[in-house]
Amino acid sequence: MRNMSEAETKVRIAKRVAEMLPDGGFVNLGVGIPTMAVDYLPANKHIYIQTENGMLGVGPKQLSGEA
Repeated sequence: MRNMSEAETKVRIAKRVAEMLPDGGFVNLGVGIPTMAVDYLPANKHIYIQTENGMLGVGPKQLSGEA
C-alpha cells in the first residue's frame, strides 16, 4: 500500500465526513477539512451549513471563472 500525500489524505477525510452528514441536518463547519466536506456532498443530500461566524447558506467553493 502506498503512502498518500497530505492533500490526498485531507480529501479522503473530507469525502468521509460528507458521507456522514445527516440529510436535512444543520452543520456548523470549522475551518480546514470540515469546510472541504461540502465539496463532496451528493446532489440529493440537503444540508444546512453554518460557518463559524454564524452565516447560513454557504456551500461548495466556486469553480474557476464563476462569480
